[in-house]
Amino acid sequence: MSRIHTTAVISPAASVDDSAQIGPYVVVGGPVVIGPGVRLHAHAVVYGPTRLDADVEVWPMAVVGGDPQDLSYGGGATELLVGPRTVIREGASVHRAAAATPTRIGADCLIMGQVHVGHDSQIGNGVVVSHGAGIAGHVQIGDGAVIGGLAGIHQHVRVGAYAMVGGMAKVIQDVLPCSMVDGNPARHRKINTPGLGRAGVPEGEHAAARAALWAVRDGGPVTGAGHAVDLIASFLKEPSKRGIAPFAHPRNQRAMREA
Repeated sequence: MSRIHTTAVISPAASVDDSAQIGPYVVVGGPVVIGPGVRLHAHAVVYGPTRLDADVEVWPMAVVGGDPQDLSYGGGATELLVGPRTVIREGASVHRAAAATPTRIGADCLIMGQVHVGHDSQIGNGVVVSHGAGIAGHVQIGDGAVIGGLAGIHQHVRVGAYAMVGGMAKVIQDVLPCSMVDGNPARHRKINTPGLGRAGVPEGEHAAARAALWAVRDGGPVTGAGHAVDLIASFLKEPSKRGIAPFAHPRNQRAMREA
């Protein structure tokens, strides 16, 4: 049987799994689907249409599933989908889509405190968004990426799988998979070696990934074999509204090649 605190306000349109836990002063408004093992801490707010898959955890003062902050939004039942085991920490805000395709956060993500995830964004699995980062509308973030604290990501930017965005970076163009970017505006710095390790890419493939990154910098073809190279090559073939972020000044590259 679900544990719902007596002070919680639950819409009759909501569906709450019997194993869910809903704390004091939680508000669940509208058609929200709360899956098995979901935990909503005190003062969390979830608006629908939203689906929280198994073992999602929402911490105090987070607002999940609010209307999109988009002047083109004309109302209507747009959606937010949150994958299993994702954690949304204190004071974060995650908005529903402004159009038919739902805003999505994948499985096993960590959305830290005070983060904003904008309407229509598509966040993959295992993504970490650090404290205070701002993800604008229509942003795409690939699996295993890490967004540093207080970073800002412009609308329609793509961040590739296993990329790392430095803290306080201003990201106005696309970030290649398996790379590190930093700065204002953000520039590609080097291969994200820790990210490759988390992705299970063997150390023997790191040199090929590094060579692929420098090939993009130099305007040459991406060649070589391996998972990281394939990710970079596929990313370049996909449509981009913002273009690829530039690279750090060539004078800095010798040390970065060896990193």
